[in-house]
Amino acid sequence: MKKLNLMLIVLCIAVLLTAAAAKADTLVGMANPWTETDADGLMQTLGVQFNVPEGAENVIYRMMESEKIAEMQFTLNDMPFTARIKPAGIEIEDISGMFYDWEYEESAKGEFTRRWFQEKLMKAHDGEDTVEVFLWFDIVPGLTYSLSTKAPDLDGFDIIAIAEAVWHQAQGEA
Repeated sequence: MKKLNLMLIVLCIAVLLTAAAAKADTLVGMANPWTETDADGLMQTLGVQFNVPEGAENVIYRMMESEKIAEMQFTLNDMPFTARIKPAGIEIEDISGMFYDWEYEESAKGEFTRRWFQEKLMKAHDGEDTVEVFLWFDIVPGLTYSLSTKAPDLDGFDIIAIAEAVWHQAQGEA
């Protein structure tokens, strides 16, 4: 009886190890959807571009070609930022990749800047950090943009000013 119990235990362990190894192979084999590129690569592949804000450092460009999303990560005044662009339909879309229970949301049609058709400002707290996301939709080229940051203290910070510095006009002034 002891031998049978021991064999069952060994068999169960072997099955669990085999299942864990199969799961690990699946996870390791999963492709990263983001591809690092440069500003020219974004323009050639997706037809979009960002302006780099004055004083920005550690600028990294990436794209998720399957979703047609361009991304620029950078640091400005020791704060991390992620800007994204995606062709969109006829309304704003949250492409920020930031998934929070937003404590503050304000939507408008050109009220923040009077430059873009639709805009949305969102804020949340994540432990000791504050998260801010600004979304905007430029109707003429049909592009949705997002700019996000996360820092311990964002009081008095103007994310919209950074968004205006990141935005690259895709058409002539109206």
